[in-house]
Amino acid sequence: MVVVCWSVKGGAGTTVVAAALVLAAARRGKTVLLVDLAEYVLLILGAATIAILVTSWASGTDKVGRLFDRVLNSLITKVG
Repeated sequence: MVVVCWSVKGGAGTTVVAAALVLAAARRGKTVLLVDLAEYVLLILGAATIAILVTSWASGTDKVGRLFDRVLNSLITKVG
């Protein structure tokens, strides 16, 4: 399942809503990945990392963390 939260205006709370939805899904045992498509890549990676760490902690599993590691390793291999 893919859920998209989008707003034309910054500061509308879209990231907060997305994080709450991800946390709720993780608490129900779903494997989730939150990607914040803001305008700055470093912020996107930082937000995704924090979201994945919080989600992994909240769900009590490291599946999300392992998935994130695979994605990052793939990106690093392609870029490097």
